[in-house]
Amino acid sequence: MARLEQENGALTGIVLTTGDVIPRRGIFVQPQLRQHSDLAKQLGCSLADNGAVQVSEEKQTSVPGVYAAGDTVTLFTSISIVVAEGAMAGVFINKVLIAENLALLNQ
Repeated sequence: MARLEQENGALTGIVLTTGDVIPRRGIFVQPQLRQHSDLAKQLGCSLADNGAVQVSEEKQTSVPGVYAAGDTVTLFTSISIVVAEGAMAGVFINKVLIAENLALLNQ
């Protein structure tokens, strides 16, 4: 495929590299999801082959104190899942901070 043809914002055809045009009114595509920031890589977080940040069940990355959730972890863009994972990460971070504070108080 070389490009898509359109008229008034509506698809009219697919132009092949040979110059041939296949008339079409719609197409299906599978987007290639990717990270738009290399922050996790800069921090030294372990990444999966697809670029997603690897985390434990508690949303902890391979770098102590760095947590990740949502589409950073799954490269999946369901808003409800992203929000739920973010909330879960917050719960786990709060748990760690409480434990650290208790350890400091008991010294």
